[in-house]
Amino acid sequence: MASLVAAHRGYSYQDLLIACKLVDVLLGTVAEVSVDAKEIPADLFDDLTAIDAMGFRERTQIKHTDLSEATLSAASFTRDDRRLRLDRVISSALADRDGPGATASGHRYRIVLRDGAPRDPGLDGVLVPMSNDPGPFARGMRTLRLALDARALWSQMQEPGARSGRSERPFAFLGDTSPRLSLDDLDWVCERLVVEVQAPVSSGDLTAPEEAEDLLLRRVREEVGAGSFPNANRSPVDVAAAMIATARAAREGRLVEITAAAILGRAQLRSDFGAVLRSHPVDQSLEVARNKAVDRLAGLAVDAAEAGGALVVTGPPGHGKSWLCQQVLEVLGDRGWLTAEHYCYLGVADHERSARVLADAVLGSLVKRIEQADVRLVDELRPRLAGDEDALITCIARSVELEPNRRVAIVVDGIDHVTRVLRQVDGSDPSLRLAQRLASLVLPSGSVLIVLSQPGAHLAPLEESGAQSVTVDGLDRSETHSLAGRLRLVPPHGDADDAIAPLVEDDDEVAEVVDALVARSGGNALYTTYLCREALRNDRTIAAPAAAVLGFPPFDETLRGYYEHLRDPLDDAGAQVADVIGLLDFAVSRDELCSILPIAAHRVDSALDALAPVLVERAAQGIRVYHESFARHLCRAFRHDDTARCALIGCVTDWLDSLGFFDDTRSFRHLIPLLGDSGRDRDALQLIGSDFVARSVAAGFTTAEIVANLASAVRCAARAGDWAVVVRCVELSRAAVNYREERLGDR
Repeated sequence: MASLVAAHRGYSYQDLLIACKLVDVLLGTVAEVSVDAKEIPADLFDDLTAIDAMGFRERTQIKHTDLSEATLSAASFTRDDRRLRLDRVISSALADRDGPGATASGHRYRIVLRDGAPRDPGLDGVLVPMSNDPGPFARGMRTLRLALDARALWSQMQEPGARSGRSERPFAFLGDTSPRLSLDDLDWVCERLVVEVQAPVSSGDLTAPEEAEDLLLRRVREEVGAGSFPNANRSPVDVAAAMIATARAAREGRLVEITAAAILGRAQLRSDFGAVLRSHPVDQSLEVARNKAVDRLAGLAVDAAEAGGALVVTGPPGHGKSWLCQQVLEVLGDRGWLTAEHYCYLGVADHERSARVLADAVLGSLVKRIEQADVRLVDELRPRLAGDEDALITCIARSVELEPNRRVAIVVDGIDHVTRVLRQVDGSDPSLRLAQRLASLVLPSGSVLIVLSQPGAHLAPLEESGAQSVTVDGLDRSETHSLAGRLRLVPPHGDADDAIAPLVEDDDEVAEVVDALVARSGGNALYTTYLCREALRNDRTIAAPAAAVLGFPPFDETLRGYYEHLRDPLDDAGAQVADVIGLLDFAVSRDELCSILPIAAHRVDSALDALAPVLVERAAQGIRVYHESFARHLCRAFRHDDTARCALIGCVTDWLDSLGFFDDTRSFRHLIPLLGDSGRDRDALQLIGSDFVARSVAAGFTTAEIVANLASAVRCAARAGDWAVVVRCVELSRAAVNYREERLGDR
């Protein structure tokens, strides 16, 4: 029984040390590993085989002992009690060299022992400090690495009477090997064999760690990133336990191939730095080239990058900041810059809208973009999976180090949207918090941070940190003409096809219309679009197109005047229709609007017709606002009237509930958050039963959608003081994550 206990402890210790080595698979320094795999007969280095990206091959045997005071003796290598008899060690290494390791770019054979440094006279002159120390088995191990002296061994083999077995020549038996061991082969093995002693002691308990467990916990925390965003929910203890379990599964033959992906899945770690989907909000069918503004901003970026600085680019809503952002990125990329961008807002249809504005996700997304641009920049990132300020700066500095002549631009567009999506809580402004984190970045020379936003107090941290402020120029006359041409109000201005005939074709009238657009729009791209859409639907345009454009309010920097011009003529029922459209984060059809507001159903068509220039209506998708600034304008009317707001939300939630929570995607995604937003926390919690995840999976919803609902439910339960439901949601989220990580949806 005692021997079995010792064997089990030995296996547990082996799994722990191999788990420490598996960290290198996640870091990318080890490309291929196999555990407890005999590759040749009588293989003595079968505990672990690790091969790096260059084909270098290291094979390891791990030996555990419970005798803390034991020191390494010659008997370990002259007898076979520990399966380390030196003739077999040497023959095993040579057989590996000539067999499965024949194509390796290099070899190393390592024996890792808990034994203390040798004091046995029989090892004097034979086991010596390494002249070319390769370092410990796992980074951070405090061990002593020793090498066998080939000449001393050869001397014992060759002296007269060497085979007499006298204690002063314990390794004489090497001369009896068959076939006889040559000096060249002995030299080859001794140069590559590492005898590593004083391996760390283990407690066998990650919650009460000794030195060996501390090593693993430290590596998964400091080098992998357990406990840091985006893996803040994965404690180092949980990840370390998963790594040990992975090593055990491989040793027991339950895991055929150990890859980084397999380890990540078992440890439930994210490797995307917490990035959100890469996309941009630009409608390329309408985008106008802004060459002058782009050249100006690119020039300022060059100047700011010299010392490592920041630019704050501001402009009113709809002023073409995202167009400018995308075009500057393209121009800098064409000039050889490394660029990384993040758009804080893509539109109401973005399923990652809430995640996209989180400061951690912004920074993590930028790190991910850098990795996509140049994977070398994250190779030495530590922690390897972390996506925070330190990771971002490390990647930028690495780029400057590797290619000093390559400039780096980090671009964040639309930080003013952060507060609109997250809303202020206890007076705290989320946009301001993001600006503070961006302002704290200490950029190295050769790099620049470009932040695009609507003006506001949230930019103060960036401005106070020394960022240069730049105002976006409005569209000039030529750019206004191009946009009107793309919208088919006037003939294309050399940058669009003419498949659809424009409304105005006479050269003089075209000039008058463009002048009118410039006069009324103030160079604002969004208002120019609205005016063109107004003109295209206005009967008066045919007789006097320029006069029709001039009949609308001039641009007031906020578009409030135009939005009020549209909404004010609506009667009460029509205004209700407008308010619902502004409130919704998803598209609805005309018939669905009638179902939401049955009391105003007779006004739906007329209201939609009146609001047509600021709406998008597609047969397959429904109706939604064209630009979020109009939705903000509509919601401003009842921002401080909670009764009216909740009553309006109630119309929407009643309709969503009628669709069937598990039957309709919009109901599943929006019903719980809207119920919570209107103070109906208890009603929201009624939808989260113990079978919530099972029913959600059966209905075909994604893990992200399921977890988003659970997060909303947790907020509702916290407000209601229902801690039992909080615990239920936490446990249900584990089920949802298991469903994703174990790829149950593929089976």
